[in-house]
Amino acid sequence: MGLNREKGLDNLLKNEAPGSFFVPTQQIDYSVGVISTGADTLDAALGGGWMRGHQHMVMGEYSAGKSSLINCAIGRLLSFDPKALACIVDIEGSVTPQWLEKFDGIEFDYDNPRKNRVWVSTPDTVENAANSLCAIIREGIFDAIVVDSLGAVARGVEVDGKKGDGGDANAMQVAGSAGVITRMVNRVNAELTRISNAKRAGADVVLPVIIYIGQARINLKSPHGGLIISGGEGLKHMCKTITEIRASGKADDIKWADIHGERVKIGTRIITRNRKNKLATPYREAGYMFYYTETPDHPFGVDSADSLVDLAVSYGVLKTSGSWMSYGTEGEKGFVKAQGKAKMVGLLRDNPEFAKAVHDDTMAVVIGESESYLKTADAGAGEFKE
Repeated sequence: MGLNREKGLDNLLKNEAPGSFFVPTQQIDYSVGVISTGADTLDAALGGGWMRGHQHMVMGEYSAGKSSLINCAIGRLLSFDPKALACIVDIEGSVTPQWLEKFDGIEFDYDNPRKNRVWVSTPDTVENAANSLCAIIREGIFDAIVVDSLGAVARGVEVDGKKGDGGDANAMQVAGSAGVITRMVNRVNAELTRISNAKRAGADVVLPVIIYIGQARINLKSPHGGLIISGGEGLKHMCKTITEIRASGKADDIKWADIHGERVKIGTRIITRNRKNKLATPYREAGYMFYYTETPDHPFGVDSADSLVDLAVSYGVLKTSGSWMSYGTEGEKGFVKAQGKAKMVGLLRDNPEFAKAVHDDTMAVVIGESESYLKTADAGAGEFKE
């Protein structure tokens, strides 16, 4: 009796959980969708944005703008998709609706909370944070789920009742926090796999993006310095992308304004570096302007319209002719023309549907390049480097 491979495959397809046994059609399935980071230049550096169904991390030092970038991303998600929902697992206890509403696209209905599209979970213990995160993923209704922050998870860990006041206690606490975070991201990975299989099998669920905010600190043990993060190797392994952000610090990259007779810093250029990217070309850098206050010339937060124009021009989505810029084909529906970059930026800011069209067309080119890269890329590319 000969070997019947077809029967064996049929048995597996019949007995395995729906969607969990399949033939992969390509290396990375971009059809599951990506979510914009809120900064188009960073989207391009990541290969299109944060891919659904995976864990991602944004890391940086204190006040580097990590949470603000994520809030801009949530605002853009809600603006682009009228059905989208986001959830913030606020371990630090620092999220307030008044702060979130400063970001374009985020609004709260205080009379009817069930209509709100941004939800906040405030777990009181590290264990409850992990349980809440997994339960939120399992429901399959949120597009973006943010954990703010991993530093708070690490600070919440105590080993043998000690808070790390000595060498041995510190070492135990670091090991303990790494273990807790590793177990959490492993559980999250299992939940993402489960919901991905269900969606592949035809279930009506939303495949979310998981974004961790990581507090970085200077590596005092290294003579070369550099930044390190809490969480151990398990965290680095499970995250498909790890993006480090920092303020530029260059004088030309800082914007000032006179407010009530006082010279005030109103914005700065943020520099990003992808320390790991398993979904596109690794180690790419990007930059964007972030404004701390709204002015007649700039919005509060990431100046996404300005960076989108530059990016769309570089990828040929926006055409230039002298001082004129255009989108689409003249004479056809959707054609837009403006004289000067400032006019085109204004059109993008005032028309979210137009901004989404330009963004999506630009990212389609970016994703096409990423898919081409991944077909020939070394399997070991994109690993985390200190």
